[in-house]
Amino acid sequence: MRDNTVKILVTGPFNTGKTTLVRTVSEGKFLSTEVPLTLSKEKNTTTVAFDFTKVRIKGKEIFLLGSPGQSRFSFMLDVLSQGVKAFIFLIDDKYIEDPQKIREKLDELKRYGKPIVIGINMRGNKGLKKEISSDFIKDSPVVIFSAKDRFSSLKLISYTIDLIEKTKEKN
Repeated sequence: MRDNTVKILVTGPFNTGKTTLVRTVSEGKFLSTEVPLTLSKEKNTTTVAFDFTKVRIKGKEIFLLGSPGQSRFSFMLDVLSQGVKAFIFLIDDKYIEDPQKIREKLDELKRYGKPIVIGINMRGNKGLKKEISSDFIKDSPVVIFSAKDRFSSLKLISYTIDLIEKTKEKN
């Protein structure tokens, strides 16, 4: 990839807003591999391969990919993580999983050796950031945002770009 292009992978548990985030920041074409979902009352579709869009931020062309959230598609993480500069790990305040399970998923991401930003997609629980930060997230920055709000979603991505740049400077 060229110096002015950055690949970021948005990942996290099922139904945390990954597709919504990618769609919200899209500046044009948006690719989604969603299929109908029949076993959930919470949502009608699920991602089975990935979501993709391009967006320009801070003079860089960002290739933003969203991974599937269902564990049966976890093998896609290895495929999609090729060439990524950072991960955005989403946690949704409405569908928060067991903190230990989230810690395990974060530990899986650490094996790639790339920066991880935790995005808390807020739907209402204002006390969640403190709970998450103090309970089990010690070494990744936490950013509160709304996947449905373009401004806060772009802020999350911008923060991730800044973290990538800081990581480059250290190495």
